[in-house]
Amino acid sequence: MAELVNTSAPQSTGQIILYKDVKSRIAINIRLEKNDVWLTQSQIASLFHVTRGNISQHIRSIYQTAELQKKRTYKIFLLVQNEGARTVNRNVAHYNMDVIVAVGYRVKSTAATQFKKWVAQQCKQVIITTKQKKVFIA
Repeated sequence: MAELVNTSAPQSTGQIILYKDVKSRIAINIRLEKNDVWLTQSQIASLFHVTRGNISQHIRSIYQTAELQKKRTYKIFLLVQNEGARTVNRNVAHYNMDVIVAVGYRVKSTAATQFKKWVAQQCKQVIITTKQKKVFIA
């Protein structure tokens, strides 16, 4: 099964956590900002063991069919990277957990199946915890 591991303290631009897939040893740094998870297309492709083009195609379809609204699930973050001796700033598109899960249900790969099981387990745990607190959402 997979797990989320907090690997750093909160930062002004959000918290970075690590999604770690124990079986296939996927490790992805995840941006956590304003109570949401954000990944790039490349990170989503790594997560599901598919190509970036495959992810791009699914995301385009998700927005075209209005399954999700782009303005609520898409955000540009400034990333700072060291490339050799120079520091490069790039604006990079990120997609939130709604898109990640929607893409995960469209992708056909073992890693995507494992992720779907992990998501289902997390949802089940939230429901059990909520039920134990006797809080009902109408």
